[in-house]
Amino acid sequence: MQAQDNTYKWIPFMKEAVAKLLTYEYKQKELIALLQGMKDSGLTVTPINDQDPKNHIIPLEVIDPFTFLATFNRGVTIENKIKLWAYLKEVWALNAEVPNSFEGIPIANNQKSWWMPYRYDRAEHHVDTLWALAKAAYQCHPQELDGELYAEALSLKGIGLAYLTMGLYWVNPAQYLSLDANNLRLLRDKIGSFRDPMSHGEYVDLLEQFKGLKISNPDFSVEAYQPVKSDEVDENSAQMKEDRSPYGSPSTALKSSRHWVISAGEGASLWDEFVDKGIAVMGWDVVGDLNRFRSQNEIRDWMVEQDHINEGQNNHTKALWQFSHEIQVGDFIYAKRGRGMILGKGVVVQAYHYDDLRHEYQQVIKVDWQDIRPLELIEGTKVPIKTLTNIDTYRKCRDYIESFYTSTNEVKAVENPYSQEEALGELLMNEGKLETILKLLKRKKNIILQGPPGVGKTFVARRLAYAMMGQKNKERAPMVQFHQSYSYEDFIQGYRPDGNGGFVLKDGTFSELCEEAREDSDRPYFLIIDEINRGNLSKIFGELMMLVEHDKRGKDYALKLTYSSEPFYVPDNLHLIGTMNTADRSLSMVDYALRRRFSFIDLEPEFESEKFRVLLSEAGAEAGFITQLVRKLSQLNETITEDYLNLGKGYQIGHSFFCPTENEVPDEAWFTKIVHYEIAPLLREYWMDDEKKAAELINELLA
Repeated sequence: MQAQDNTYKWIPFMKEAVAKLLTYEYKQKELIALLQGMKDSGLTVTPINDQDPKNHIIPLEVIDPFTFLATFNRGVTIENKIKLWAYLKEVWALNAEVPNSFEGIPIANNQKSWWMPYRYDRAEHHVDTLWALAKAAYQCHPQELDGELYAEALSLKGIGLAYLTMGLYWVNPAQYLSLDANNLRLLRDKIGSFRDPMSHGEYVDLLEQFKGLKISNPDFSVEAYQPVKSDEVDENSAQMKEDRSPYGSPSTALKSSRHWVISAGEGASLWDEFVDKGIAVMGWDVVGDLNRFRSQNEIRDWMVEQDHINEGQNNHTKALWQFSHEIQVGDFIYAKRGRGMILGKGVVVQAYHYDDLRHEYQQVIKVDWQDIRPLELIEGTKVPIKTLTNIDTYRKCRDYIESFYTSTNEVKAVENPYSQEEALGELLMNEGKLETILKLLKRKKNIILQGPPGVGKTFVARRLAYAMMGQKNKERAPMVQFHQSYSYEDFIQGYRPDGNGGFVLKDGTFSELCEEAREDSDRPYFLIIDEINRGNLSKIFGELMMLVEHDKRGKDYALKLTYSSEPFYVPDNLHLIGTMNTADRSLSMVDYALRRRFSFIDLEPEFESEKFRVLLSEAGAEAGFITQLVRKLSQLNETITEDYLNLGKGYQIGHSFFCPTENEVPDEAWFTKIVHYEIAPLLREYWMDDEKKAAELINELLA
């Protein structure tokens, strides 16, 4: 049944735009130039850069019609959609009126708005096949469509049933039905269960059944995209819950909706499937159907008995129990990547079922993913590392996320962006040295910043991490400080009191960060280890001594930890930055086995750098005072360096002692106070056996 143009104003506009688009099959570079023009005008378009096998950005040279249309049919605001269509109307001189409503148009995932892979992974015939399919679908009924062409398009890399039929619907909405997750869910509600149609014949047969509903394709899509209300549960959902849980007493109505966050797999690898199929899934397929368990304890006991987990490991069993028995229809669920990125918001439309027809991730719930705008979380609102978490007890986190998804804003910009240029502005080192350190960090993965007191080792470590991350974010670059009591149990994993007289296995700082980095594999993570040589490194790192090597990262080198039977590995996107004070006599040298796994970088006093002079001058210091300060400290450091039998280069005085804070004015009184209370005690310790020498040097500074 065809919708009337006056009901859906986007239909005549889309029809005219598609007709024009299909004349560009052999002028694809002009389409790319058109998108570039939109982007230059400040409009948000689908990405227009390609990639080669080395992940280098290269110009896009080909484009299929569906990828082009995705620019106009993505998860952006209505205001932006209108601007995009208005731009196209002007450039192509279209006659149809620009629509102001887009109900009934299924939208593509913002993070997957290409119908083609990057060039290095794209079959030679990929783009040509999609052009042929779009032309055929525009001109003929589904029954007349070439079945072999349909099958060939469906077999292309990255083209699933949802995206294939969504594209067909965009091209000819009167004849083709989009089988995206929302439409499939509603269709099954109306005509009963059926398997996803994976051939042209099955698709045509399903359309014949759909005709019996006596509803237009756009009207059906509008109904499918209506949000599920949290205080409504239909009879089917209630009955389904009774069928699935022989032990519980499921309610047929929900009193309130809860808010859950679920991992979309390592590196968000499952997110596209979540959206395409309208699901959320969990692993642990080996456990089988979770409906057979009456409590979380039963799941835990079975997994311990089968040697899948150790006694005391409760996170996995709690997540499986919550996923199968606590998540209800109408609950809100957010997919996450790592702790710092929310990928989208959905509403649970069908509670847990075990799907043994799936090859993996057989624990399944059905979800209506209503908003797939990604959200970068700010500091203080990060979600827990666990696979599944009810965030109603994390109110600040929940409220921040919910406020974004109840707004009509575009994707939020990166919070606190930070560039290499900003790092250069904050650090006293020159550009060449900064670039060298960053290259070493990227290649080796592990570096140690070593130097005398006051050269800003910790400050530099933070800025290196921020520069590589592209933002100031302490939660992706946490810090620990090693000391003689620091242990493997603190750093990796160990048993801790549970408050009830027993013990529970808990991950340490490093293990938690590895888990977070694995889930967020597209972005770099850092662990800053202050005073790395204060700890017993062999004891702290244990069996991970090998895994931190840059060429021993990833699943291929996974091994079992001391307290756990689960394989553990260090992800490739996690970097270690240690700091080491070369002037602390009480410290031993870094373990040689660990030393070869790090690159060592010397940080030195920067008194004679032009940046240091500018820093003091901008803080209000007079030129003569700056000259005297630089001269005195440079002479002192020369004296310390020349005493190579007792001291040497590693004992110099660093510049950070004399970097004024925001409200300080560098003058004689300021300098004298620093010498008396910070530098003098250090010099007396250096020359503890020669008090006269120390006194002379202190007096020279104060002269």
